[in-house]
Amino acid sequence: RRERELGDQRAEGWAAPLTALVPGLGWTFDRGFVAGITLSAREFLDHGAELLRAAPIVFVTFRKLEGLLAEVLAMPEVARLRAISLARCGVDYGDVAQLATSANLAQLWWLDLGGNPIELRGLRLLAGAQASLPKLRYLRLEGNAHDPRESIGVEWGRVVDVQLPPEGAQLERDFGHVPWLHVGTEDANAYPPSPLQAPS
Repeated sequence: RRERELGDQRAEGWAAPLTALVPGLGWTFDRGFVAGITLSAREFLDHGAELLRAAPIVFVTFRKLEGLLAEVLAMPEVARLRAISLARCGVDYGDVAQLATSANLAQLWWLDLGGNPIELRGLRLLAGAQASLPKLRYLRLEGNAHDPRESIGVEWGRVVDVQLPPEGAQLERDFGHVPWLHVGTEDANAYPPSPLQAPS
């Protein structure tokens, strides 16, 4: 317990320059560095460039968008991000269109859109966006009206069965292979993947 407390104290010290920029900033460590942050879209617009210069941040969780997604995606710093969470941020069709056409998300492999009112037509945009989202491998959709991803059966920590629902099969008929529709692993403990563990 004492070692954990000392580790937490060191982590807070290392994160101090970032929390000085954005009071209330949430942060996640990976391999001794701040690799993930949690903040609002407005805070990212105001301080994102400084934050990404100060630490090797690859994962951003947005608490709220406030209608600023297009401005956020236009920031050149976004091109460095590998993972983004927009869970429960009210993401709609227009926001999905921004994601699907952004020029700065070529490195993005992990995207959380859970708990948003995204319709099937929005998912069609993402399925057809493989030119602008070439590395997208995981898309979280829990809590949405539509989730066309594979369902899985698990035994003893192994994925033993996968079933692609009709909506997902239709997407692949229309757009070809869509990686984020598939589990992509036999290790049930590796799914869903950590946003900080990008595939090699």
